[in-house]
Order: sequence, then C-alpha cells, then structure tokens
Amino acid sequence: TKALSLLKKQPIDIEFTIADGIIYWLQIRPITTGKNESIIWDNTASEGNYPGITLPLSISMTVNSMYKVYKNMTIFLGMPKKQFLKNEYLLKNMSGEINGALYYNVTAWQKLIYQLPFGKKASKALPKMWGMKDAVFYPEKNSMSKFTKAKLFLRLLVSFLFFKKLKKKYITNFNKVHSYYDTVDFKHKSHDELINSYFSIENDLGGNWEAPMLNGFFTIIIFSSLKKCVHHSRLHSKYPNFINDILFSQGQVISVLIINEFQSLIEQIENNQLINKLFKESEPLEIIKVLKIEHNDFYNKINNYIIKYGDRCEEGELKIETINYKENPLSFILFLKKCSLNDVNRKRQKINFNYKDILKKEYKYNLVKRIVFTVLVRQTIDRIRDRENFKFMRTNFFNLVRKVFREVDADLLTKKIIQHKGDSLYLKLEEILNTTKTDDYNNIISKRKEEYTNYRLMERVNRYIQSGQDLRPDLSCDIPINGLTVLGTGCCSGIVKGEVKIIDDNINETENYTGKILIANYFEPGKLGLLFQASGLISVRGNLLSHTSIVCREMGIPYIIGAKGLLSKVKNGDLIEMDGASGKIKLLLEYE
Repeated sequence: TKALSLLKKQPIDIEFTIADGIIYWLQIRPITTGKNESIIWDNTASEGNYPGITLPLSISMTVNSMYKVYKNMTIFLGMPKKQFLKNEYLLKNMSGEINGALYYNVTAWQKLIYQLPFGKKASKALPKMWGMKDAVFYPEKNSMSKFTKAKLFLRLLVSFLFFKKLKKKYITNFNKVHSYYDTVDFKHKSHDELINSYFSIENDLGGNWEAPMLNGFFTIIIFSSLKKCVHHSRLHSKYPNFINDILFSQGQVISVLIINEFQSLIEQIENNQLINKLFKESEPLEIIKVLKIEHNDFYNKINNYIIKYGDRCEEGELKIETINYKENPLSFILFLKKCSLNDVNRKRQKINFNYKDILKKEYKYNLVKRIVFTVLVRQTIDRIRDRENFKFMRTNFFNLVRKVFREVDADLLTKKIIQHKGDSLYLKLEEILNTTKTDDYNNIISKRKEEYTNYRLMERVNRYIQSGQDLRPDLSCDIPINGLTVLGTGCCSGIVKGEVKIIDDNINETENYTGKILIANYFEPGKLGLLFQASGLISVRGNLLSHTSIVCREMGIPYIIGAKGLLSKVKNGDLIEMDGASGKIKLLLEYE
C-alpha cells in the first residue's frame, strides 16, 4: 500500500481479493475522504437508454465500453502516457451501478473534459447539456505542460477542420464492419469462440470511435457558445425561441427517417380495409401469416423496416437483456397493432424559420457578427444531427454484442453451467470473459439475483452524492411547485390546452391518448405511437438535444423539458395549458 501510494503520489483506496494464493487488485483509486469534495452520480442522461433496473452484464459492458472508447480518444489526441495513467482511474469510473441502476459519474466526466482545450467551458456546460442541474467539482491537480496543451489544441483544431473527412472514414469503416458481423451466424459456437468474436467486434468497432467522441465534445463547445452569444445579443429579446427554432427540420436525421417510415406503415394499415380489419381483429402471429400470403408487398415493407431499424425497440435499447424487434418481429407487429387502433396519422405543422433572413435583417451592416452567428448556427445544426445519427450507430454496435452474449447464454445453458435461460445476464463482463471460472457462475448468479430482488423494491433518486464510501440521495433535484404555474424549458413551440395523461410503467398502450398532453419523467426512443397521438409532451427531465426533442421538433409537437416537481402536482384527467416556446405550464381548474 505504501509503495502504491508513493507511485500515485497520493493516498489511495485499494480493493483486493486473494484466491489460490494469488492477490488480485480489483480497484485502486485516490482517497477522497478528508477533502471538501464529493462525487456526483446522476442518471438523467442515462435513463433513456437504461431505464429502471439494469442487469450486471449491461452495466459492466457499458463501463468497459466507455473506458475503451475514451482511452482510444486520449491516444488519438496525443495525450502523454504519463498523463493518461494519472487519469485512468477517472476513465474506469465514468459510469457505475447504484441500487441496480446505471448512473453516470458526472464528476469524473467533468474532471476529464476540464483538461482538454476549451475544457473549462465544456465541463461547466456538460450538466446543462445533459438536462440536469449544475454539478460542482474540483479540477485535477495533474496539470499538463503548455507544450502538451498546445499539441492537444492543435490536434483538436485539425480534427474540427477536417471533421467531414474523419466522419466519412468512420462511417465507411462502421458500415463495412457492421455489415460483416450482422451476417455472421454465432449459433453453435463455443464459449471461447464467442468471446473471441466479442473481442473482434470490440476492436473493429469499439476501438474506432473517435468521430462520435469528437463530435460530442464539439457539440458542447459550439452549442454553449451559440447560446451565450444569442443571450447577449439583440436576438434574445426579439426572438426568444431562436435557439429552438433553428433546430426545426434539420434533415438527414435517422430518428426522423424512422418516424416517417413508421408513420407510412400506419397510414397503409388505415387506408387498406382488409389490412385494417386484419390488424384490429387478429393476433400478431395470425397477422404475419396472412400478410405474407395475401399482402406480400406490405409484408416486405414491414420486414425491410425491421431489417433497417429493428435494433431500436420500445425501451432500454442499449441493455443486453432487452429483446429488440429483430430478435422478436412479432413484438413489432404487436406494436403496429396497438398504434393502428388509435388516431396516429398526425400531420406535421410547418415551421417557417429562416435564420439567415433574420441575421441579415438584424445585422445588415455588421458583416462580422452575421458571419459569426451563421457559422455557429450551421455548425450547431450539423453537430446535433451527427450526434443523433451516431447514437443510432451505437445502438447497432450494442445489438451485435447482444447477439454474441445471447449465444454465450445458450452455450452455458446447454452445458448446464447455468440453470436457466438468461442467467448469464447476472454476470459481469469480466466474469463472462474469464472462461476458466465457469464453476463459480451459479454461486455468483444466485447472490446477484437476491441482490436484484431487493433492488426492485427500492426507490431511487436521480442524483446521489458520494463522500468517501458514504452515498446519500440528493433530493434537491425535485423542486416542489408553488402556485398554479410551473416553468420548464421550452423545447418545441406551440401553445395547447389538454387533459393530462401520466406515462409510467403502468400505462395501457392500447388506450387512445389522442389530443392529450402526456407527462413523464422521460420519454424513451421507442415510444413512437405515443408521440403521434399527443397534442403536447412534458418531461420532468431531458435536454434540448435528446432523441425526443429532435423528433418532436420534426413532427411539430409542442414539448417542454425540465418541469421539476410537476408530477407531484398533477394527476390523470387534470387540465393544463402548455407553451412549448416559453416552457410555461398552467394548471387549469377548467377550460377557459
């Protein structure tokens, strides 16, 4: 311990175990006890893809992926090995499990980002970008030399200037590798062979993630810079919703393509009497059989949709335990059936907002300001579009990994190493990768199942504060409401009045929600049918760049995020009025 403390130049906390006479170091990290510093854990940015309980394999897979991806990022930027080693404990703790759910270590993210050029601004802006309240942190004392910082800045600048080329290279490689592995038959492979397949996928795809990571960093810098410039300009008073309005109809966003194609399927069901009757009166298995024989063209359209977008599903698309539409096409038929029973043929409202004309009018004689705003707006739109598209590619990557681990589970079950289908989901990634420890699997799984039984009974909050080994909930994230007006953040313009429908785990998806204002803690990517029916959406959490925000703007659905405490004041059937531009929500006693 003394030797390691001297090596790290600070007191350290060590976790270890002894097996067969060998000491295994499980974790080595600096001791924070005694410092006026806490670690912030928050799931606001993660719960959309990892809602509720998340099993150990998914959490450990995510922790490992983040470490590998950001490690490669530091290598790409040319961070010295000595500096990387000082930061390695942060890279290994960017996310983790609290009471069976996945949380981001916001402090670790901020400390890492702070060290990059423009990092002071980006690290401070990160919580707002993620739709959470501010998080205080203390920058690392591991300062880099001016020469090293200059080298990192130069590499970032070159990457920004030639980002199109970098993006094209990444997409070409991703499509090539994904196309290959998507056709590989992993069935009947042994545990060892499947682990080798996992390492190949991780190396070929997960090891070349520089473009999405750089794009995420650039998005924080550019978007926060634009918001600051607009706030201190005449645009703020004359066009208070300028930031939101520039994001309408970005084009070439994969999520919007998914929405449009899904809506096209619904319209065809509604417009064809025979198909409409089939979906209303039959169960999914019968529907697919009849479509294949009597409506082959429509059957092929559904099949093509699943091939292209089936990695996405109704919830938890990055969880290994989630069964997506590719794995279970009948679940997509059921989803279509539910949506076709209701009025979801929503006509998108046309948003006419030409930021170039506005800038030309407001800065007619100030060419420099006009150019600066034009560049910032254009870059913001491009970076947000790429960010959303890269997120879908990440979903594709996790689906390949899911296929591998499905077969690992099948192989372990066949060999009677595990007792039930899905038991391997309770193992951590490092445990599954260690094929010499299979004799311990059942004991580990039994203990984890007991732990997760208890986790399912627990109530979790969005944010926890860690001081040393002590972990306490931060209840200040849920602000109580006083009066009849609530203020969130406007995300998509439009003023609507309507009846409240709270969306939670108990919703009946066959119910008709047409014309209602839907309120939830957050809206997951797969809730397409709900979006089509709603007259407006409000979420307690979320951010301006989330999947739902982008889709709502494209569909013209008024949307408000960050309505803290709203769920404690409303119930199903209450009447409210929402303004998607200003973020104001009025609780109404009756229609005015």
